[in-house]
Amino acid sequence: MKTKHWMLIKRLCTLYIGIVVILLLSSIMVFLFGDYGVKPPDSVGCYAYDALLIGFGCSGFNGAEAVAFGLNYPLYHLYMPIFIIWRPVNAFFTLAMYAPYFLVFIAHHKVVSARV
Repeated sequence: MKTKHWMLIKRLCTLYIGIVVILLLSSIMVFLFGDYGVKPPDSVGCYAYDALLIGFGCSGFNGAEAVAFGLNYPLYHLYMPIFIIWRPVNAFFTLAMYAPYFLVFIAHHKVVSARV
């Protein structure tokens, strides 16, 4: 692959990692300042819940499910490797989630070594 392709991979992986960090910070903010426990269906906003595993839910506005998925996505990085034992197909999802973390280092090495 050419250096410009490795630079693109590095930028995309860095963007992905940045999005995950922003989602993680958002999850922490909801956990610290939001409500705790499942809310009635007519409530509006996001909340943290603890049903064996910590998670986040949202209700009462358009896109609530997408926001809840975004808040839970950083937690999937922690939970997916654990649940490979019970559902081996999760290994593919785990590899897909962790691949950008490894690719950013590989791409960085390729770009630096090509410039030397």
